[in-house]
This record gives sequence, structure tokens and C-alpha cells, in this order.
Amino acid sequence: KKAHSGSTAVEVTVAKYKSGQRMARIAESTSCAPYVVVGHQYNLGIWYLSTSPDNVIETYRHDERKGWVFWTDLKTLRATGTYKNASVRTPVIPAGTDQISFGVALYGNGTLITDDYSISDATIKATPTTCSAGAACTRGAWQVLPFPSPVRAIHTVLMYNGKVLFVAGSALCGFATSSTE
Repeated sequence: KKAHSGSTAVEVTVAKYKSGQRMARIAESTSCAPYVVVGHQYNLGIWYLSTSPDNVIETYRHDERKGWVFWTDLKTLRATGTYKNASVRTPVIPAGTDQISFGVALYGNGTLITDDYSISDATIKATPTTCSAGAACTRGAWQVLPFPSPVRAIHTVLMYNGKVLFVAGSALCGFATSSTE
């Protein structure tokens, strides 16, 4: 498979389209799909190439009562012979949603290849805030959380604003993501 970066990508080919769709996306499992915050919006990014003009970025959400459900189509993508980056912003995360899954659906004949999925919280302000934690502002401070973390962190960093950045990834999921808790 032709990867945008690294050595692997997800490829879907449809030769005799009748109806429905085939999709390349982040796995819908509680161990792979990114956790989200109700009321926030997220920027989603995907690198893709496709021989078909019949592509759309789709999102699914994990409802705490219903499980995984279709959420919305966000952007139609054109055919392209070279990798293109597609980026979109989700609607506000609705109540009862704890995770999202997204990818590109192919609903016609052709080949679709996707790679380098990304997600970032668009609601968090990037402006620096003043630290009011005394010496912890310059030296940092750690404590054990009173609850289990849903993120299996590969690397963890205490940020200047007191938030913790987890960088997580799994070879089973096929992508890496970062989130703040």
C-alpha cells in the first residue's frame, strides 16, 4: 500500500458498486477511538488519495447508552492521484458521547487510501495562562489520579498551564493521537 508517511496505510477498493459504502476509519473500540469532551468541537485531519469522486468524511459517536451510532457526514472529497490533506471541524459533541470514530467512506467504484489520521480539541484556547501553583509552575508536580485513566499513555508531559498531555498510540489501532485531561 502507498503510505503518506511511514510504511502502512489503509486501502479500500470497490470494483462492482451496487449500494452502501466501504470505509477506512479509526476502529470503533473503546481502546482505539479517541475520548472527547461533551460541548467541545474537534479538528479532524486525514491524508487521502482516491481514484473515485465518491468519498465523504464520516463520523460516528459512542453513545453511553446505545453504543456506536452514525453521527454525521462532514465533507465530500474529490478524486486525487496524489495525497491531499482533508481537515474538518466536528459539530459540538452532544451529551452522552464519550468517544468518536471517523474516516473516509467510499460509496462508488474506485480505490481509496487513507493515512495519518489526526484529532485535536478545537475548543481549548491556545493562549497561555498564568500559573498560580507556586513552585509547581517551574518545577512541576505529580499526583495519582483518584480514577483510572482511559488513555494508555506512551509519553506524559506536565504542561505550563497545569494540564497533562498524554501521547498515546497502539499498533493495533493504526494511528496515534494526543489529548489533554
